[in-house]
Amino acid sequence: MAHLNTKSLVEGSLLLALFLVLSILPFFIPALIPALILVPIPIVIVTYRQSIKISIMVVFLSFIALTTILGNPIYPTLISLIGGLPGIVLGYTIKRKKAVTTLLVTTISFVASIILILNIFALFFDVNLVEATLDRQLSAIESIGNLLSGVVPQVEPDPNDPDIEDFRERIYLSIQMIFPALVIILSAFAGYINLIVSRLTLVRLGYKVESLPPFSRWRFGDWVLWTFVATLLMHIFGLGNIAVQHINSNVHQIVLLMVLIQGLAVAYWFLSKHIKYTVLKAIILMVVAIYPFTAQFIIMAGTLDFIINFRRI
Repeated sequence: MAHLNTKSLVEGSLLLALFLVLSILPFFIPALIPALILVPIPIVIVTYRQSIKISIMVVFLSFIALTTILGNPIYPTLISLIGGLPGIVLGYTIKRKKAVTTLLVTTISFVASIILILNIFALFFDVNLVEATLDRQLSAIESIGNLLSGVVPQVEPDPNDPDIEDFRERIYLSIQMIFPALVIILSAFAGYINLIVSRLTLVRLGYKVESLPPFSRWRFGDWVLWTFVATLLMHIFGLGNIAVQHINSNVHQIVLLMVLIQGLAVAYWFLSKHIKYTVLKAIILMVVAIYPFTAQFIIMAGTLDFIINFRRI
């Protein structure tokens, strides 16, 4: 028993060190901020190989260490929540549930973490992360606009022009309205990436972990189609009050993405019949999904697949 406890503590210490490295590097090197999506991985491994108790201990010790290094608890709080809760949930469910269920539960845990972060930062640190995120998104859109205006010569716009101010306000309100949907979509993406990387890591360590179905076999339930149609009709006819319309817009964005993903799965299935190389197929799908014109055809394919079932799944 003592040997097992010592082994657990040693392994926990090593993964604690990895957790700290993944957490602290993006703080000092902004270019590595996207790597924060992988912060839960060490916690997943600890939970899977050891126990939830040791995972909680690793998260707590990392919070203390980061607070000591950085001199304030703001960033350590964010890391502990975005890495701790999803990591523990994913590590616990990955060996007890099917891969699809694990992805769903992990997505919910990421959503819960983000909600906790938003509320804790607002209550204890007086920081409105929603407003800060919206301002950053608006600045990014304006930067893209400035870049395009540099490529295509045109009259320099007046920043104080009422039309430009109105445009900024409408963009800001649009992003604000679908912010919940963006949180859920981001959480699903983070959950998927962490599930894939965690599975690959555990397989390399000698564990058998169930994988998600091949992408060409991905298919959502028919409820996605009916929800997509219902939200689209509600949007076209402007049904419901402001609150209902906000909810409808968020639900529509989520199911629209699901229809797009199913359309991409259909396209991947079709390409697999003619193209052997996975990388080439992935590149084609990325290009098709990026351009709005071709993306419409992918959405159409995803919609028709609910009705015709091209792949006979």
